[in-house]
Order: sequence, then structure tokens, then C-alpha cells
Amino acid sequence: SLLRNILDNAIRYSPEGGQVALSCEQLGDKIIIEVSDSGPGIAPELRHRVRDRFYRITGTGQQGSGLGLSIVDKITLLHKGQWQLLGSELGGLCVRFEFDSQS
Repeated sequence: SLLRNILDNAIRYSPEGGQVALSCEQLGDKIIIEVSDSGPGIAPELRHRVRDRFYRITGTGQQGSGLGLSIVDKITLLHKGQWQLLGSELGGLCVRFEFDSQS
């Protein structure tokens, strides 16, 4: 599922003793969901690449297929939503989803 994939990534890439935060709020006719972590983040110039199937960021020390975030992209689009990667106040990455509350 969408959130499971994002939460798994946040936990996997956060250091031992790190933080992962999940928030959800309704702003007007939009539902905003954010998952933030204290991991190493993703450089802004690489963030657009994570939507590509099999793309993996080198040097993370983590195993994976490079499919997780491309699947998240497809699920989000199926629900007519949008998502973006931002810097996190926790020091790592924030994944922000926006969906119409009517969907």
C-alpha cells in the first residue's frame, strides 16, 4: 500500500534512534498526508528520478529493487493525487501527498 511503502522507507533510512513522523490533515477540499524522517534525505537534484522504475540512489547501504517509489507514484495517480519530496524539519526527507477529499 501507499503509506506502508513510504513508512517502510522512512524507517529503513532513518538512523537507529532516529525519528519518523506521520501527519494527516484536511485543508479545505484537500487531504494532506506527510511522512517525515531523520534519515539522510535525497538530494534535490535526484528527487525527480525516484519516480523511475528500478532507479536506486547509490551509497545508501540499503537493499531494494528500486520499485517502491515508482509504485507509490502510480497509486497516487490512480487516486488522482499528487506527491512531492521535500526537506524534512527532522533533517531527512518529507513525502507530502495531496488528495481531493471528494475522491
